[in-house]
Amino acid sequence: MTLITPPPTAPNRADPATFPDRADAYVDWWATIAAEINGGALGATFVNGTVAAPSVRGNTDTNTGLNFLGSDQLQLVTNGVQRVLLNTTAFNCSLPITGTAVTQSATDTTSGRLLKFGDFGIGFSLNETSDWDNQLNSAFLDIPSTASNRPSGVFNYSGLVIRGSNANNVTQIACANNATNRLYSRARAAAVWTPWREIYTQISAVGTVSQSSSIPTGALVERISNANGTAFRFAGGLQLCFHTVATNSSGIGAWTFPAVFSSAPRCFGLAIAASDDRGVTVNTSTTTAVDFRGWTTIGNAWEGSVSGGAIGVWH
Repeated sequence: MTLITPPPTAPNRADPATFPDRADAYVDWWATIAAEINGGALGATFVNGTVAAPSVRGNTDTNTGLNFLGSDQLQLVTNGVQRVLLNTTAFNCSLPITGTAVTQSATDTTSGRLLKFGDFGIGFSLNETSDWDNQLNSAFLDIPSTASNRPSGVFNYSGLVIRGSNANNVTQIACANNATNRLYSRARAAAVWTPWREIYTQISAVGTVSQSSSIPTGALVERISNANGTAFRFAGGLQLCFHTVATNSSGIGAWTFPAVFSSAPRCFGLAIAASDDRGVTVNTSTTTAVDFRGWTTIGNAWEGSVSGGAIGVWH
Protein backbone atom coordinates (compact mmCIF):
# COMPACT_ATOMS: atom_id res chain seq x y z
CA MET A 1 0.00 0.00 0.00
CA THR A 2 1.45 3.40 -1.00
CA LEU A 3 0.78 6.13 1.56
CA ILE A 4 2.47 9.00 -0.36
CA THR A 5 3.57 9.47 -3.96
CA PRO A 6 7.22 8.45 -4.39
CA PRO A 7 9.59 11.22 -5.61
CA PRO A 8 10.54 11.53 -9.29
CA THR A 9 14.10 11.19 -10.48
CA ALA A 10 16.15 13.95 -8.87
CA PRO A 11 17.84 16.54 -11.14
CA ASN A 12 21.57 16.10 -11.72
CA ARG A 13 23.89 19.03 -12.54
CA ALA A 14 26.18 16.60 -14.31
CA ASP A 15 23.39 16.04 -16.85
CA PRO A 16 22.50 19.54 -18.11
CA ALA A 17 20.16 18.18 -20.78
CA THR A 18 17.68 16.70 -18.26
CA PHE A 19 18.28 19.04 -15.39
CA PRO A 20 15.50 21.62 -16.11
CA ASP A 21 12.72 19.06 -16.65
CA ARG A 22 13.73 16.99 -13.65
CA ALA A 23 14.00 20.06 -11.43
CA ASP A 24 10.50 21.17 -12.45
CA ALA A 25 9.09 17.67 -11.73
CA TYR A 26 10.86 17.54 -8.40
CA VAL A 27 9.38 20.91 -7.33
CA ASP A 28 5.91 19.81 -8.43
CA TRP A 29 6.29 16.59 -6.40
CA TRP A 30 6.69 18.55 -3.17
CA ALA A 31 3.31 20.17 -3.74
CA THR A 32 1.78 16.72 -4.25
CA ILE A 33 3.14 15.20 -1.05
CA ALA A 34 2.27 18.35 0.92
CA ALA A 35 -1.37 17.76 0.02
CA GLU A 36 -1.08 14.08 0.90
CA ILE A 37 0.50 14.82 4.27
CA ASN A 38 -1.96 17.55 5.21
CA GLY A 39 -5.22 15.89 4.16
CA GLY A 40 -4.43 12.55 2.61
CA ALA A 41 -3.00 9.25 3.82
CA LEU A 42 -0.74 10.69 6.52
CA GLY A 43 -3.56 12.98 7.63
CA ALA A 44 -5.39 9.80 8.91
CA THR A 45 -7.66 9.36 5.92
CA PHE A 46 -7.72 5.78 4.67
CA VAL A 47 -9.84 3.97 2.17
CA ASN A 48 -12.23 1.25 3.34
CA GLY A 49 -10.53 -2.09 3.07
CA THR A 50 -11.44 -5.76 3.32
CA VAL A 51 -10.34 -8.59 5.57
CA ALA A 52 -8.10 -9.79 2.75
CA ALA A 53 -6.56 -6.32 2.36
CA PRO A 54 -7.13 -4.15 5.47
CA SER A 55 -6.98 -0.36 5.23
CA VAL A 56 -3.72 -0.26 7.21
CA ARG A 57 -1.50 -3.31 6.72
CA GLY A 58 2.11 -4.37 6.52
CA ASN A 59 4.26 -4.45 3.39
CA THR A 60 4.66 -8.21 3.52
CA ASP A 61 1.76 -9.35 5.72
CA THR A 62 -1.01 -7.86 3.64
CA ASN A 63 -3.94 -9.74 5.20
CA THR A 64 -3.29 -8.49 8.75
CA GLY A 65 -3.96 -5.02 10.06
CA LEU A 66 -6.48 -2.33 10.94
CA ASN A 67 -9.47 -2.09 8.67
CA PHE A 68 -12.08 0.61 8.18
CA LEU A 69 -15.02 -1.60 7.27
CA GLY A 70 -17.61 1.10 6.72
CA SER A 71 -19.60 3.72 8.58
CA ASP A 72 -18.70 3.69 12.30
CA GLN A 73 -17.07 0.24 12.08
CA LEU A 74 -13.50 -0.63 12.93
CA GLN A 75 -11.92 -4.08 12.49
CA LEU A 76 -8.80 -5.80 13.72
CA VAL A 77 -7.84 -8.50 11.21
CA THR A 78 -5.24 -11.28 11.31
CA ASN A 79 -4.67 -13.83 8.56
CA GLY A 80 -7.61 -12.43 6.60
CA VAL A 81 -10.11 -13.09 9.43
CA GLN A 82 -11.95 -10.56 11.58
CA ARG A 83 -10.85 -10.94 15.21
CA VAL A 84 -12.30 -7.76 16.75
CA LEU A 85 -15.13 -5.53 15.55
CA LEU A 86 -15.94 -2.21 17.22
CA ASN A 87 -19.02 -0.22 16.28
CA THR A 88 -21.43 2.13 18.01
CA THR A 89 -23.39 -0.67 19.72
CA ALA A 90 -20.95 -3.49 20.53
CA PHE A 91 -17.38 -4.64 21.01
CA ASN A 92 -17.16 -8.08 19.38
CA CYS A 93 -14.11 -10.20 20.13
CA SER A 94 -13.76 -13.63 18.52
CA LEU A 95 -10.62 -14.76 20.39
CA PRO A 96 -10.10 -15.95 23.98
CA ILE A 97 -9.02 -13.08 26.21
CA THR A 98 -5.76 -13.92 27.97
CA GLY A 99 -3.08 -12.11 29.92
CA THR A 100 -3.48 -10.04 33.07
CA ALA A 101 -6.88 -8.70 31.92
CA VAL A 102 -8.48 -11.95 33.13
CA THR A 103 -8.30 -13.94 36.36
CA GLN A 104 -5.09 -15.92 36.65
CA SER A 105 -6.42 -18.75 38.83
CA ALA A 106 -9.68 -20.23 40.08
CA THR A 107 -9.48 -18.00 43.17
CA ASP A 108 -7.85 -14.83 41.78
CA THR A 109 -9.55 -11.84 43.49
CA THR A 110 -7.57 -9.07 41.74
CA SER A 111 -9.84 -6.05 41.29
CA GLY A 112 -10.79 -5.18 37.70
CA ARG A 113 -9.98 -8.53 36.10
CA LEU A 114 -12.49 -10.41 33.96
CA LEU A 115 -13.78 -13.68 35.42
CA LYS A 116 -12.90 -16.75 33.31
CA PHE A 117 -15.30 -19.66 32.87
CA GLY A 118 -14.84 -22.08 35.76
CA ASP A 119 -13.17 -19.66 38.18
CA PHE A 120 -14.87 -19.76 41.58
CA GLY A 121 -16.86 -22.69 40.21
CA ILE A 122 -19.07 -20.47 38.05
CA GLY A 123 -20.25 -22.44 35.03
CA PHE A 124 -18.02 -25.34 35.99
CA SER A 125 -18.51 -28.77 37.56
CA LEU A 126 -15.70 -29.37 40.02
CA ASN A 127 -14.84 -33.04 40.19
CA GLU A 128 -13.92 -33.07 43.86
CA THR A 129 -14.18 -36.75 44.83
CA SER A 130 -12.16 -36.81 48.02
CA ASP A 131 -13.41 -34.52 50.77
CA TRP A 132 -15.91 -31.66 51.00
CA ASP A 133 -13.89 -30.35 53.93
CA ASN A 134 -11.28 -29.23 51.38
CA GLN A 135 -13.65 -26.77 49.66
CA LEU A 136 -12.83 -23.48 51.40
CA ASN A 137 -12.97 -20.85 48.64
CA SER A 138 -16.11 -19.02 47.49
CA ALA A 139 -17.67 -21.00 44.64
CA PHE A 140 -20.81 -22.44 43.02
CA LEU A 141 -20.11 -26.13 42.44
CA ASP A 142 -21.58 -29.48 41.44
CA ILE A 143 -19.82 -32.15 43.48
CA PRO A 144 -20.17 -35.94 43.20
CA SER A 145 -21.57 -37.76 46.21
CA THR A 146 -18.47 -39.96 46.29
CA ALA A 147 -16.76 -37.18 48.24
CA SER A 148 -16.58 -37.55 52.01
CA ASN A 149 -17.99 -35.23 54.70
CA ARG A 150 -21.11 -34.44 52.70
CA PRO A 151 -24.50 -34.20 54.45
CA SER A 152 -26.57 -37.36 54.73
CA GLY A 153 -29.05 -37.68 51.88
CA VAL A 154 -27.03 -35.68 49.37
CA PHE A 155 -26.88 -37.57 46.09
CA ASN A 156 -24.69 -37.52 43.00
CA TYR A 157 -23.78 -34.09 41.63
CA SER A 158 -25.53 -32.08 44.31
CA GLY A 159 -25.15 -28.32 44.32
CA LEU A 160 -22.69 -26.74 46.75
CA VAL A 161 -22.47 -23.01 47.43
CA ILE A 162 -19.41 -21.85 49.35
CA ARG A 163 -18.81 -18.46 50.93
CA GLY A 164 -15.23 -18.27 52.13
CA SER A 165 -13.21 -15.19 53.11
CA ASN A 166 -10.34 -17.29 54.50
CA ALA A 167 -9.66 -20.87 55.54
CA ASN A 168 -11.12 -20.27 59.00
CA ASN A 169 -14.24 -18.39 57.98
CA VAL A 170 -16.27 -20.54 55.59
CA THR A 171 -19.95 -21.35 55.08
CA GLN A 172 -21.21 -24.20 52.90
CA ILE A 173 -24.79 -24.73 51.68
CA ALA A 174 -25.63 -28.00 49.93
CA CYS A 175 -28.76 -28.92 47.97
CA ALA A 176 -29.62 -32.58 47.55
CA ASN A 177 -29.97 -33.53 43.89
CA ASN A 178 -33.08 -35.66 44.21
CA ALA A 179 -36.83 -35.29 44.55
CA THR A 180 -36.60 -34.20 48.20
CA ASN A 181 -34.59 -31.07 47.25
CA ARG A 182 -33.41 -30.82 50.87
CA LEU A 183 -31.01 -28.06 51.93
CA TYR A 184 -28.16 -28.31 54.43
CA SER A 185 -25.63 -25.86 55.80
CA ARG A 186 -22.54 -25.84 57.98
CA ALA A 187 -19.77 -23.42 58.93
CA ARG A 188 -16.04 -23.53 59.62
CA ALA A 189 -14.49 -21.40 62.36
CA ALA A 190 -11.05 -21.74 63.95
CA ALA A 191 -10.32 -24.58 61.49
CA VAL A 192 -13.22 -26.70 62.82
CA TRP A 193 -16.36 -27.60 60.86
CA THR A 194 -19.74 -27.56 62.60
CA PRO A 195 -22.07 -30.52 61.88
CA TRP A 196 -24.32 -30.32 58.84
CA ARG A 197 -27.73 -28.85 59.76
CA GLU A 198 -30.84 -29.01 57.64
CA ILE A 199 -32.45 -25.80 56.38
CA TYR A 200 -36.19 -26.45 56.58
CA THR A 201 -38.45 -25.63 53.64
CA GLN A 202 -42.00 -26.43 52.50
CA ILE A 203 -40.73 -29.85 51.48
CA SER A 204 -39.03 -30.80 54.74
CA ALA A 205 -41.05 -28.98 57.45
CA VAL A 206 -43.82 -31.61 57.66
CA GLY A 207 -43.05 -35.33 57.69
CA THR A 208 -41.63 -37.95 60.01
CA VAL A 209 -40.15 -36.35 63.12
CA SER A 210 -36.93 -37.84 64.50
CA GLN A 211 -34.04 -36.74 66.67
CA SER A 212 -30.58 -37.70 67.87
CA SER A 213 -29.29 -36.34 71.18
CA SER A 214 -32.17 -33.83 71.12
CA ILE A 215 -31.07 -32.55 67.68
CA PRO A 216 -33.80 -32.87 65.01
CA THR A 217 -32.89 -35.31 62.25
CA GLY A 218 -36.26 -35.37 60.50
CA ALA A 219 -39.19 -33.03 59.91
CA LEU A 220 -40.35 -30.25 62.25
CA VAL A 221 -43.95 -31.44 62.60
CA GLU A 222 -45.54 -34.88 62.17
CA ARG A 223 -49.22 -35.80 62.13
CA ILE A 224 -50.11 -39.36 63.14
CA SER A 225 -53.65 -40.65 62.61
CA ASN A 226 -54.96 -44.14 63.37
CA ALA A 227 -57.87 -45.91 65.04
CA ASN A 228 -56.75 -44.55 68.42
CA GLY A 229 -56.97 -40.90 67.42
CA THR A 230 -54.70 -38.17 66.12
CA ALA A 231 -51.29 -37.14 67.40
CA PHE A 232 -49.17 -34.09 66.57
CA ARG A 233 -45.47 -34.61 67.20
CA PHE A 234 -43.04 -31.66 67.16
CA ALA A 235 -39.29 -31.72 66.67
CA GLY A 236 -38.68 -30.03 70.03
CA GLY A 237 -40.20 -33.01 71.85
CA LEU A 238 -43.81 -31.88 72.42
CA GLN A 239 -46.58 -34.34 71.58
CA LEU A 240 -50.34 -33.75 71.59
CA CYS A 241 -52.93 -36.54 71.27
CA PHE A 242 -56.70 -36.26 70.79
CA HIS A 243 -59.51 -38.77 70.50
CA THR A 244 -63.19 -39.30 71.25
CA VAL A 245 -63.43 -42.12 73.81
CA ALA A 246 -66.60 -44.07 74.61
CA THR A 247 -67.34 -44.98 78.24
CA ASN A 248 -69.11 -48.24 79.08
CA SER A 249 -72.01 -48.93 81.46
CA SER A 250 -69.55 -48.75 84.33
CA GLY A 251 -68.53 -45.28 83.19
CA ILE A 252 -65.03 -46.41 82.15
CA GLY A 253 -63.47 -45.44 78.83
CA ALA A 254 -60.04 -46.92 78.06
CA TRP A 255 -57.85 -45.02 75.58
CA THR A 256 -54.68 -46.27 73.96
CA PHE A 257 -52.78 -43.26 72.63
CA PRO A 258 -52.25 -43.01 68.86
CA ALA A 259 -48.54 -42.41 69.53
CA VAL A 260 -46.31 -43.40 72.42
CA PHE A 261 -44.97 -40.83 74.90
CA SER A 262 -41.54 -41.05 76.51
CA SER A 263 -43.05 -40.37 79.95
CA ALA A 264 -46.61 -40.35 81.27
CA PRO A 265 -48.48 -37.34 79.78
CA ARG A 266 -50.96 -34.97 81.36
CA CYS A 267 -54.47 -36.01 80.29
CA PHE A 268 -57.88 -34.31 80.28
CA GLY A 269 -61.41 -35.27 79.25
CA LEU A 270 -64.60 -33.35 78.55
CA ALA A 271 -68.02 -34.99 78.47
CA ILE A 272 -69.89 -34.76 75.18
CA ALA A 273 -73.53 -34.38 76.25
CA ALA A 274 -76.40 -32.53 74.58
CA SER A 275 -78.29 -32.15 77.88
CA ASP A 276 -77.72 -32.69 81.61
CA ASP A 277 -74.42 -32.04 83.31
CA ARG A 278 -71.82 -34.78 83.18
CA GLY A 279 -68.37 -35.03 84.73
CA VAL A 280 -65.20 -36.81 83.69
CA THR A 281 -62.27 -37.87 85.84
CA VAL A 282 -58.93 -39.20 84.66
CA ASN A 283 -57.06 -42.16 86.09
CA THR A 284 -53.26 -42.22 86.26
CA SER A 285 -51.85 -42.51 82.74
CA THR A 286 -48.95 -44.52 81.35
CA THR A 287 -46.79 -43.73 78.31
CA THR A 288 -49.26 -45.64 76.12
CA ALA A 289 -52.78 -45.35 77.62
CA VAL A 290 -55.19 -43.78 80.10
CA ASP A 291 -58.69 -44.53 81.49
CA PHE A 292 -61.49 -41.98 81.76
CA ARG A 293 -64.49 -42.26 84.11
CA GLY A 294 -67.81 -40.66 83.31
CA TRP A 295 -70.18 -39.49 86.06
CA THR A 296 -73.63 -38.08 86.43
CA THR A 297 -74.29 -35.13 88.73
CA ILE A 298 -75.46 -37.53 91.48
CA GLY A 299 -72.34 -39.70 91.23
CA ASN A 300 -73.58 -42.54 89.08
CA ALA A 301 -71.52 -44.05 86.28
CA TRP A 302 -72.25 -42.41 82.96
CA GLU A 303 -72.13 -44.18 79.62
CA GLY A 304 -71.39 -41.75 76.81
CA SER A 305 -68.59 -40.05 74.87
CA VAL A 306 -65.56 -38.20 76.18
CA SER A 307 -63.40 -35.77 74.21
CA GLY A 308 -59.99 -36.79 75.48
CA GLY A 309 -56.59 -35.19 75.15
CA ALA A 310 -53.02 -35.85 76.28
CA ILE A 311 -50.04 -33.47 76.44
CA GLY A 312 -46.49 -34.70 76.96
CA VAL A 313 -43.18 -35.40 75.28
CA TRP A 314 -42.18 -38.07 72.82
CA HIS A 315 -38.44 -37.90 73.62
